Amino acid sequence: MSRVEKRNSMRGTKTQHSYLLDGSIKLPGVTTILGALSKGDALNYWASKMGGRYGMENAAELWSLPEDVRDLRLGRAHAVARDAAGEIGTQFHGFAQRLALGEPVSRAEIREADPDLLRMLMWARKFLDSYQFKPLLTETVVWSLQHRYAGTLDLVASSPLFPGRVFLLDWKTGGVYRDAALQLAAYANADFYVSASGEDGPMGELEITDHVVLKIDQSEGRVVPVPLATGPEVFDYFLTAKAAYERRVLDKTLVSKDELTRPQVEVLS
Repeated sequence: MSRVEKRNSMRGTKTQHSYLLDGSIKLPGVTTILGALSKGDALNYWASKMGGRYGMENAAELWSLPEDVRDLRLGRAHAVARDAAGEIGTQFHGFAQRLALGEPVSRAEIREADPDLLRMLMWARKFLDSYQFKPLLTETVVWSLQHRYAGTLDLVASSPLFPGRVFLLDWKTGGVYRDAALQLAAYANADFYVSASGEDGPMGELEITDHVVLKIDQSEGRVVPVPLATGPEVFDYFLTAKAAYERRVLDKTLVSKDELTRPQVEVLS
């Protein structure tokens, strides 16, 4: 059996997961590690837009609230939107895995989960059929013994349209940022994947050649395959991000809470 176990837990209404090596050693997840990186101005712009939109849609109610409550509502508007999008993304991944495996997904199931998922999954099915991807792995835990991290990849697949190539694919229902390249580089350079039977298999035997994000583009109404960089320098970048993540334990100690006091100097007359 695999030396790594993925465990799910609930925090409030959100499902969280962790990875344990040999039952007791916690391995940081790839996406958790990459949370140490800033996504830059694009995400800041999006957060500001969500706050502005919430303010316009709820102006009458907001003006009736105390200033501190109003500020909190506006400041958290992007987080509420992010969590809602994350929930849709989680549901989408579950259904998309079934589509990749060729399993039927009824419209009734999708409507019960979220009405917006129906069109997204229609685009996903059309894309998978068009590119003729055949899954080798879906929703699979990967982990590195050497570098001590773990994660869950979406899909490894091949296609007769691309002979000799094996694709590491990742569904994105939101934006595509630089950390996507680091995320897939981490998966591809892990030491092991956990097979359906629960055994560890060497990642190298998959012979992955391409890293691609499958972006659900709401404006175009389709899945857009976005190729990512794959060189060794990209994995080195991920390891640098991991080193920064591991140093975050120092965050609260970097700025002193005390004031620098001037020494008392005796003045000689």
